[in-house]
Amino acid sequence: MTEHFYFRNHLCIAMELLSINLYELIKANGFVGFTTALIRRFTSQMLMSLTLMRHHRIVHLSNFRMFFCATLQRVP
Repeated sequence: MTEHFYFRNHLCIAMELLSINLYELIKANGFVGFTTALIRRFTSQMLMSLTLMRHHRIVHLSNFRMFFCATLQRVP
């Protein structure tokens, strides 16, 4: 975690970038396409992440850094 702050009663946490982004991976691969198996792995990981984030009511925003914002109020 690099920093945190509150915005409109939401806790926002700024995280450091843990790896290269998809564009940098494509660029490092010489802008050549990936295999179908690799694309399936990417897709599976993203869908599992989105499912988990929805379950925990986490909103993800991305703009050079990732921001995770979770509401402070419990929802029944």
